[in-house]
Amino acid sequence: MLLHRPSAVIVLVLLAVLAGSNPAGAHDLNLTGGTFGTGYTLPLSSLSGLLGFLTIGLWAGQARSQTTWHLPIVALLGAGFASLLNQAGVVIPHTEQGLMVALATIGTLMVLGIRLPLLSPLSVAALVGMFEGYPLTGAMGHRIDVGSWVGFGSAATLAMAGGLGLALVLPNLIAFRLFGAGIALAGVAMLFDKI
Repeated sequence: MLLHRPSAVIVLVLLAVLAGSNPAGAHDLNLTGGTFGTGYTLPLSSLSGLLGFLTIGLWAGQARSQTTWHLPIVALLGAGFASLLNQAGVVIPHTEQGLMVALATIGTLMVLGIRLPLLSPLSVAALVGMFEGYPLTGAMGHRIDVGSWVGFGSAATLAMAGGLGLALVLPNLIAFRLFGAGIALAGVAMLFDKI
């Protein structure tokens, strides 16, 4: 049966997450469910936010080695660090545009099949996490609590698990590269307000 395959379960979870997401801008958040709900909706409420963490999971799934888990963990650490910077009053300008450029970059790397030294993908994953986590403090009224962190981390982990599951069920390298092309095009299109 299909549900006995772990990758199929991950893809089903991803579809459930996608069904609840709103492909609007990150500034159009519908913040419900208290602090957990606020944190949970942030990475899933915009196409760029959802694609950011999904792409990290998909890219990590390509590695299929001990580094597979490094990218998601570093992305979450980057998100936490950026939200703490925001709470401390440090301004990181153009985080949404930075995320879109990062998506275009990762998508291009996926299409070309370029393998980078370990520190380079970790740096990109940290940047994606920072661009994703920075708005959390603003959404919480510049006050972060445990509930919002747990919500944000749960949603981000689900999105990355969905990307990882998708990487595991893709039939071949061509399909993986097609996804990469779609991610790169989406990043560029969002950057120029075409979607």
